[in-house]
Amino acid sequence: MEARTGEPNPGNYGVLYKIRLELTNPGYDEKAVRISLFPTAGVARGAFVIDGKRVNVPITPPYEEVVLASYRLPSGSRRIVEILTTPEGGSYYPVNLIVKPE
Repeated sequence: MEARTGEPNPGNYGVLYKIRLELTNPGYDEKAVRISLFPTAGVARGAFVIDGKRVNVPITPPYEEVVLASYRLPSGSRRIVEILTTPEGGSYYPVNLIVKPE
């Protein structure tokens, strides 16, 4: 329930998040990059579609990183990554998506 109004508050269940990332490598050497899920509020799980491929994340404890996708970026390259996801029941949000070099 919403504390101020007394109305039901379904949270963000049923919300579809569409995330578009631009990965770039301005350097002279090829670089490896990974995208990970990192829950912080409690256990989390999820279903993701990353560049058209389904990625299922099992129940993951808080502060445990789960790699969703990895990419190799040639020197001077750029890549767009499309991510679709929705919060799953029994998950504690927010969660972090982390993009970092391997």
